[in-house]
Amino acid sequence: MIIVVACGHGSLTTNNMATGEDKQEKSSKDEFGALDDLLDFESIELLDEDFNDIVSIRKLSDSTADKLTFTVFLSNVMLTAFLAGYVPQYFYYWHSVKSVALILIRWLIYKRKRWHYFLFDFCYFVNLLLFVYFWSPWKPNWLFPAIFVLSHGPLLFAIPLWRNSVVPHSLDKMTSLFIHISPPLATWGVRWFSTPEQGLVLCSKPSAPGPRGCDDVGWVELIVCPLGVYLVWMLLYVFVVLVWKKKRVRERSYVTSVGWMTERVKKGFLYKLFSICGEKYLKYIYFSWQTVYTCLGISSAFVSYHWMEYGVILMSVTMVIACYNGASFYIDVIGHKYYELKMNKNND
Repeated sequence: MIIVVACGHGSLTTNNMATGEDKQEKSSKDEFGALDDLLDFESIELLDEDFNDIVSIRKLSDSTADKLTFTVFLSNVMLTAFLAGYVPQYFYYWHSVKSVALILIRWLIYKRKRWHYFLFDFCYFVNLLLFVYFWSPWKPNWLFPAIFVLSHGPLLFAIPLWRNSVVPHSLDKMTSLFIHISPPLATWGVRWFSTPEQGLVLCSKPSAPGPRGCDDVGWVELIVCPLGVYLVWMLLYVFVVLVWKKKRVRERSYVTSVGWMTERVKKGFLYKLFSICGEKYLKYIYFSWQTVYTCLGISSAFVSYHWMEYGVILMSVTMVIACYNGASFYIDVIGHKYYELKMNKNND
């Protein structure tokens, strides 16, 4: 079975695990078994979800469900862009509704596939904090700046890093994109356009009511606090996944992001990077790399907090990249490569 990181969604492969879905996937893989050998699309191999997408799109001509799925997700993209621009201060309502629905659906699907430990990843932790900030009485004055920075840093940069893409036929791909792009949009709207009447706590010592009163927030709230949140998550992750639930994960063959990146995948740039000091130190290098990546993202988000145009440009560029990745999937994978496969079969 080919595994995808829930937060990162990198396109690397691993061996088949003994799960109940093997028989269900067999028919799709038999039909497209040669496709994995044929596809060398920028050195990225296909996921199981991609096989399902290809089968689904191939039957598009007589499938009302596929047409509706495409229409719903594409309409969602347009509505999201409209709301983010027209009522940015209230965009978090739309974000919150989708967050509950999409993450719940993902948990149910991933639970069945034994992938649900991916939901312990950092991006889900940030989404949870954002939901808590908007809808719980707990609103410490350091929380919003920290969430803003983590959303516009590590989460936003994950879109090009892990090749998130706009593929309206794929619930999995659209959910991954939502998890990384929607928090930046929600926090951007609150940072620059919220009103005092909304009662949102934006910083510790505002100089005036409203978002402009938090223009002078410094490095403690924008760098130290976000790093503190990240370190808390990392300690919780290590304790829950690698210590407390370690035996359960191993016995039930659950897949985790750290296990996938450091144990199951034996090729690719990231694995070579993590194993540079030997397999004994894989997990240490993995968390060190993730910490460096988070720090770089936080540095960029510091600028986004103080310069609105920079944040807009950054979000726009990442969405263009996601659209390009989606176009590459449709044209290079489904179009050109599938046609090449069929031609090769006909010639045989």
